[in-house]
Amino acid sequence: MIAKRRFKMETLVRDKMPKRMNKMGVHVEAYPLTSRDLIDHLKIKLEEEIAEVLSATTAKDIKEEISDVIEVLYAISKYYGLQVEHIEKKRLQKQAERGGFAKGLFVDFIEVEENDESQPVIEYCLSQPDKYPEVIGE
Repeated sequence: MIAKRRFKMETLVRDKMPKRMNKMGVHVEAYPLTSRDLIDHLKIKLEEEIAEVLSATTAKDIKEEISDVIEVLYAISKYYGLQVEHIEKKRLQKQAERGGFAKGLFVDFIEVEENDESQPVIEYCLSQPDKYPEVIGE
């Protein structure tokens, strides 16, 4: 009998991957996830694919990894019954209202009058202190 090596994968894969791997002589143990498990694993897959975008260094690799991110986003959209066209419409609406990232603007800090309770940005920042810590005494 030929010795075999086994590797734990525990990962969501594209639909055609098990057959492709079988054709390469790899035995694959795979099963369809429940709907609830699927969305959880799609979100994990999105994190994995984003990490690959962040570690990519060439335009070719970036293109590959962004295409994977988009595929996962399409699957998440489908899970929630969202149409890509509606998402694109929302993206364009937000771009028209808020702009894009073409200018590369980076906000170092903001200042808001302390007694201006009508400023929603105060509540927004205070609700996320790890992301937007208040700077005191500078």
